[in-house]
Amino acid sequence: QMFEKASGINKPTAGYRSVKALPEGPAPLQLYSLATPNGAKVSILLEELGIDYDAHTINIAKEEQFTTGFVSVNPNSKIPAAIDKQGPGGKPQYLWESAAIMWYLAEKHGKFLPKDARLKQECMQWLFFQMGGGERRRARPARRSPASLAPSRPPRRSRERARCSLLSFAPSRAQSGR
Repeated sequence: QMFEKASGINKPTAGYRSVKALPEGPAPLQLYSLATPNGAKVSILLEELGIDYDAHTINIAKEEQFTTGFVSVNPNSKIPAAIDKQGPGGKPQYLWESAAIMWYLAEKHGKFLPKDARLKQECMQWLFFQMGGGERRRARPARRSPASLAPSRPPRRSRERARCSLLSFAPSRAQSGR
């Protein structure tokens, strides 16, 4: 229901629409998100890393991502976003875009990223592949209209989903020694 209300909030403008500070807790990392797939990815990584963090709900149905506080962290006004109060040089680091947040945290805490440059690059490719919808394409059933059910070439989405399924199980070049 919340997502139905939020479906019409995207406008061709950027920036804040209301004045409101972000909540802040005592933990070194502040996460601003909602229970969306990208928000969940960041939360799961934080739990796996064992990082002390405060989670704050950003209600997109109430357009809380367009407040001055949120826009100061993420000018793109999309969730998730985070603030690492103990960023580089001891200064706060504002983080946005789930893949960028995950990469930053994994690198900062020295976990889940290979040290070897070639393997690290491969890890980055898979991270961006799944952020681009690889997992969603693999998991989501095709939407086909009755007219398109006639025997013919499968629709592009079906072909892409099948291709992504194969990719997900293919051995990596690093694992196979190539």
